[in-house]
Amino acid sequence: MKRKNLLMLLLSVMLSFSCISVAFASTPDEYIRFYDNSNTRINSNGTFDFLIRSLLKSDTFTADSDEITISIAGKVWDSNNNTFLTTSDTFTVTLRTSAGVKVGKSFTVNCDGKTVSKSFSVTEGKKYYFEISANGNYSGTAKYVKGDGRVTPIQ
Repeated sequence: MKRKNLLMLLLSVMLSFSCISVAFASTPDEYIRFYDNSNTRINSNGTFDFLIRSLLKSDTFTADSDEITISIAGKVWDSNNNTFLTTSDTFTVTLRTSAGVKVGKSFTVNCDGKTVSKSFSVTEGKKYYFEISANGNYSGTAKYVKGDGRVTPIQ
């Protein structure tokens, strides 16, 4: 009888922990994803969306010119209430070579939903990626920076 009670207690504890982990897993994952091409996640359209808390980098892409432009907009998203917030927060975008070397100057974007664009001198045919860094402290909260943009021209 004691073994049965002990086993029931152990199973109850394990079930409780599994429910807790499911609750934490239900928060949105952070991502930068390119549209229109489910096989490679990037194509010549260069359109992407993102949801970040701190810093993420995109997949690599190939420059199709000696100059590329990154156009991007975002807002602060409260995932608990499924609403955008009005804030004075910002995020920073940095272009890097595939080896991680910074290209030009990073640029800062207000979290107001307005698109900001910046052009960079690059080497046609070379691979690059960009990073998006949230400048607010969203760690441990339900807040993210959510937005979209485009990198052009790329292969």
